[in-house]
Amino acid sequence: MIHMLQSLIDNIVVLPFFIALVTGLVGIIWRRPCTSRRLFFSISAAIQMVLAWYLIFLTHKVKILFLPLGAWKAPFGISIAIDVFGSLLIGVTTMLSLFAILYLFATTKKDKENFLLLPLIQFMIAGIVLSFSTGDFFNLFVSFEIFLIASYGLLTLKSDEKSIKNTFPYLGVNVIGGTLFVLGASFIYGMFGTLNFADISAQTSNLSQDPKLILIASYLVLVFGIKA
Repeated sequence: MIHMLQSLIDNIVVLPFFIALVTGLVGIIWRRPCTSRRLFFSISAAIQMVLAWYLIFLTHKVKILFLPLGAWKAPFGISIAIDVFGSLLIGVTTMLSLFAILYLFATTKKDKENFLLLPLIQFMIAGIVLSFSTGDFFNLFVSFEIFLIASYGLLTLKSDEKSIKNTFPYLGVNVIGGTLFVLGASFIYGMFGTLNFADISAQTSNLSQDPKLILIASYLVLVFGIKA
């Protein structure tokens, strides 16, 4: 029991993402809108918020929470790293998610609720939380695509034919942005030999005047601007 509790504490940095992802998957399987289903999503969103705000408390004490997934050490494995700012963003995200879900329940009748709506919200939250907690560049790209794909579904869930056509420019811009994002990752790996943020940060301290670094930084500003 003590070992399980310690394992839970060690892996708490990934729990807000993991719980949101599992909740979305359960919602895909549990299709029939009902009070029990709404209660399940409400409790899950509340747990995510509590965990996120507990992360704020932890990062205030230890500054950075770090977890190499699968015990693969950086720069070869995927790592989760959360600092105070990241935990604050996750806390605000999960809080807004809970409020949005409760507002949805208050304004939408159960028989009018699309069964995909709540799972898509959870998938979007999972992607946003992962983007605030990832420790490497490629995983950041994955997190962006998770919440963007969920947003595509949310945009078209209740749309008519005209509205769906109007979402194509949004989709097209993000496809271009995603392609540029992957190219940016290749440029970074070509220059630093890693996509891990900590390793990149350690190397850039000696390259502040390197024109290639300035060029890559400008390129990334363009990529994130398109995504935004």
